[in-house]
Amino acid sequence: MTEQELMPDIEMDETSDADSGDDWSETNEDVQTVICLFCKDTTDGITNALKHLEVLHNFALRNFITKHSLDSYSYIKLINFIRQKNIQPEQLNTLCIKDWQDDEYLYPVIEDDPLLMYDIEDLENKPVNTISYTVNSENGCVTLSEAHFAELQRTIQTLKAQLEQRELACFLAKQQVNEMIEKAQKLVLDDEQENIEEIIDKKRSSRTDEGYFNTYSHFAIHHEMLTDKIRTESYRDALFTNSIRFSNCIMLDVGCGTGILSMFAAKSGCRKVISVDQSDVIYHAMDIVRENNLDNIIILKKGRLEDITLEEEKVDAIISEWMGYFLLFEGMLDTVIYARDHYLVANGILMPNRCSMSIVGSGDTRK
Repeated sequence: MTEQELMPDIEMDETSDADSGDDWSETNEDVQTVICLFCKDTTDGITNALKHLEVLHNFALRNFITKHSLDSYSYIKLINFIRQKNIQPEQLNTLCIKDWQDDEYLYPVIEDDPLLMYDIEDLENKPVNTISYTVNSENGCVTLSEAHFAELQRTIQTLKAQLEQRELACFLAKQQVNEMIEKAQKLVLDDEQENIEEIIDKKRSSRTDEGYFNTYSHFAIHHEMLTDKIRTESYRDALFTNSIRFSNCIMLDVGCGTGILSMFAAKSGCRKVISVDQSDVIYHAMDIVRENNLDNIIILKKGRLEDITLEEEKVDAIISEWMGYFLLFEGMLDTVIYARDHYLVANGILMPNRCSMSIVGSGDTRK
């Protein structure tokens, strides 16, 4: 067979390969339809949506994110805030980050909104904020434009709000560290131990209680705990692998938070789960439980366990994620012990029921 006779077959194979490549690229193209933030227009893809905002509404979303130093949570709240309140671009210039910081704006207004998936950490070509000013040669004073002055005022307000949050967190951390030091000293030095009821009464009268529970009212701390895969899956596996023991029992979840452990318990076969939490996050837990169709099993109660009345006199099992830094940092152990002594049946199950703390002394012999 000659070389000319082979050529048609070769050309046919090349055409076939090219067609195959085109088909692949077409089937893998995934274009998202994005609804505009300020009108009912739709665009294909995030890039076109951002261009639409700039051209039609004179609003640069990237510049706005950079200007207010938004993190992922603040950005999600901003998008849902704009959609829920029908905010227009000119109104945003008069608002600050405090206006959209409520946790209610974490709920998406539009299901699977592509703008909520926009990764603000991967912003490219971030604009550099430059402020033009003039210097008075006579007295050396700097004169700012009205727009720049207003921008600086908004920045100051944002920084003040962030500073207040951090000061509160530092205050609470210092209080808890001091309490931990006192308890550790009593354990090591074998000082006179306080009665558990006295500890509980002291905890009730503590002025830091409100601040302590308020720190658990926000999603950020719960997101950090839920993304701890080892912690979350350990509780899940402990419940599911022992589902025979939990079948048809009553479970008490102390400090239920978003309700993840309560839902694991319900799935493991418990006929009733009583979930208690003092922080406002329990209202979100109610929605989560309802959306998972477990509200017929899980009963949520807001309040301190020591102060409220449960529907059951006794429970078959107690579960709680009470451990903090250096084991005792979160200060929930007293409440778990109270739950065990007042509500757990004889030979009931306490999860976890054993923990250990290792302390080693050290010294510097060079001094």
